[in-house]
Amino acid sequence: MLFFTVLGVLTFLFALGWLGRIVYETFFYRCDLAQFQPPTRGGWALVTGATAGIGRGFAAELAARGWNLLLVSRSEEKLAALKAELADQFPKLRIETVVSDAASADLAPQVEAVRRAAAERVPSGCLRLLVNNVGVSTAEPQSFVSHSAAEVQHMLTVNCGYTTLLTLALLPLLRAATGGRLAAGASAAAAAQRQRAAILNLSSQSGVFHVPYLSVYSATKAFNLALSHAMRTELEEEGIAVTALTPSFVVSNMTKLPRATFAAPSAETCARKGLDILGLRHHCGYAVHEIGLRIALLLPSEFRSRLELKAVRGMVAQLQEKKNKLATKATDATKEK
Repeated sequence: MLFFTVLGVLTFLFALGWLGRIVYETFFYRCDLAQFQPPTRGGWALVTGATAGIGRGFAAELAARGWNLLLVSRSEEKLAALKAELADQFPKLRIETVVSDAASADLAPQVEAVRRAAAERVPSGCLRLLVNNVGVSTAEPQSFVSHSAAEVQHMLTVNCGYTTLLTLALLPLLRAATGGRLAAGASAAAAAQRQRAAILNLSSQSGVFHVPYLSVYSATKAFNLALSHAMRTELEEEGIAVTALTPSFVVSNMTKLPRATFAAPSAETCARKGLDILGLRHHCGYAVHEIGLRIALLLPSEFRSRLELKAVRGMVAQLQEKKNKLATKATDATKEK
């Protein structure tokens, strides 16, 4: 009898701690980005995929919080426009751009272009935040067997290859900011006074749930999540915090949602909330997404997968219905002419 009483108490305490942590991280925790700034407050953040969607949101939010920016995208024209816009709003900040194509068949020169720009344009020790935001998916959900080899390679290259290689190339610059691992026996005071840096990797709820009809995309985001967790454990002793952001649907070019809703925030909101949870292991940022994820994780995985399959198939059917209506309207318009 005593055994079951102790077991019940331990289970209750575990559940209470689990729930308390979720409540704290979702509603009370907010990262103070000043902890990553150098003493001179001249910190730099590097954002990939910076000219659209969540990446653009990150760029604008970081600028509003006083960060100098190195913006990365494949479009020189869009980079120039974004730089001009942000420079007009925040004239005291330094904003640099570098063209780099994350989808290139040869990633080495693309990654090297970013590394070189960061080394040459960012003052030594001032690169403090790397936001690996760039990512791609298919135009709409589709079954695994309907993917072309080119589509699969495209997602693997952008979502996994580029992010991994770029992080590897920039780590020496982040380490230069923190001074690397502290010497054995270093005091608590030395650890508290050390400079810090951070990496934010954009994963997805689909990387947690492995969503049918988003099989390859889900797999790449699961890769981002796993990479973040492993890197976090390796780098925390060096003063580099690694966080994975795992949002659900967000208004962006990728999702093609027309407007923000309670369940699908704007890209700007996602970026703002994403920066607020920097330092945690992983989080959705947006409270509605995090609560939904936590509830879904309580369901049996097989049951959850079937619900996801039904939901995605419904989404595919709606998209097809819209296409059919547009095609019908186009046909009718042609006949009227």
